Amino acid sequence: MTRNTLLAFSLLLAGSAFADTRVEVLATMGQTDFPGGEGAAISELDSPFLTGNNKVGFQMSFTGIGKAFAFDGSVVFRVADFTGATLTGGEDQTGFSNTGDFCYSPSANSADALFVLSGGVVLKDGDPDPGFPGNFSSFNSRPTMTDDGTSVWVAGLSNTAGGATTDRVLYTRTSSGVFTPVYRAGTTGTVIDGLTITPGGIGFDFDWSGNAQHRIHLMTMATGSTVNDGWVVVDDLPVFKEADLAVGDPNLWQNWRSPSINNSGQFVIMGDTSGPSTADDFLANASGVQVTSASTVDGYFIGTQVSSSCEVGNTGYVAHLWGSTATNRALFLGQYDQLAASRLLIETGDTIDLDGDYVADAFVDTINTALGFSLAVGDDGSVYVSVNARDIVTQVVAERIIRIPLSLPGDIDRDGEVGSSDLSALSTAFLSNPGSANWEADADFDFDGEIGSNDLSILSANFLQ
Repeated sequence: MTRNTLLAFSLLLAGSAFADTRVEVLATMGQTDFPGGEGAAISELDSPFLTGNNKVGFQMSFTGIGKAFAFDGSVVFRVADFTGATLTGGEDQTGFSNTGDFCYSPSANSADALFVLSGGVVLKDGDPDPGFPGNFSSFNSRPTMTDDGTSVWVAGLSNTAGGATTDRVLYTRTSSGVFTPVYRAGTTGTVIDGLTITPGGIGFDFDWSGNAQHRIHLMTMATGSTVNDGWVVVDDLPVFKEADLAVGDPNLWQNWRSPSINNSGQFVIMGDTSGPSTADDFLANASGVQVTSASTVDGYFIGTQVSSSCEVGNTGYVAHLWGSTATNRALFLGQYDQLAASRLLIETGDTIDLDGDYVADAFVDTINTALGFSLAVGDDGSVYVSVNARDIVTQVVAERIIRIPLSLPGDIDRDGEVGSSDLSALSTAFLSNPGSANWEADADFDFDGEIGSNDLSILSANFLQ
């Protein structure tokens, strides 16, 4: 997709211009009419979370009200209204069920805790551990939730109430209150491929599928060496090991970040290999490395950009975000088995249409990331993300949670209709693939990595719409 922010700005000064990308705004910093906010201004927004039935939930705060949680377009819980304990703070990461239940990890009466909307404070620092009699909970962190309301999180174990953490546990808790330890670290804990997990080795980076059938975890294993103790574990089996030859790359696996897995067991992950710093960042799936910082994707040379965050949706769409700083990032969308053919959705400096008229309303100043999950991908390929957008007229910057929909199939130039200019663009790119000089990712409507007769049929079906 052609990008030229300076040209767009000059056109805007002259009157108006088509936006690079049309988005739907779910919430805006400073907004005073958010349902359930009682007229107070939004003062904080966290990253969106998407459920299995494509409902959006997120943490937020209001001036004078404090922290709250929104689900499917309205506030469902305000922390100040809870009387069972004094809740303060809390990590950015949270999770929601299909029906709007959620979990997060605040302090409850100053003790690190897990809070569930349907259950209140269910576990906190100093409580007897629910899975290992004689031990006590020492912390609760990085919670998420499956579609049926099962909470999943990393917890700490201690020998004494209020004592230091001795090792970690990966816990689940059903909506009916049943706790189950899935992994326990330490010498008497879980064995994976013949080795135990080091006491602090259950990593905070993990993901569970919405149907709770698949999981991916970053683990530190008791190999006896820090050179090769990092593993990526999928459904209880190691799939990648630190210092092994990276699949699809001539270098060695070195570290990983942002694991994601869907209901079918498809997973994606980002990280670094042992290669040179100009090419060591990667996006990988089960088949190995698919995109690196040496790649050019949809005409965008990733270069020294750091692999930041990725997410795979249940229909195989993958969103991946690259960028070393908040003001220099690019967000892509591709299909699981054709990631090199991903299309560029937005990058910093792009213009976006906020009200659906295809005219640019704001510049993207930053694409935001957060602790845990930063992106969400819908079944229809929509991508949900937080951005800081600068109004073109007033120059006021406001954080917004937005949905980036897939453009109408056939609308290559994203002007809201499929016409002769789109047919011309497809003709220019016909029979190309991502390595071709005439490749145009926005013309690959079926995301199969080539522009052919099927894409022409899709455009023809939508012509003049």
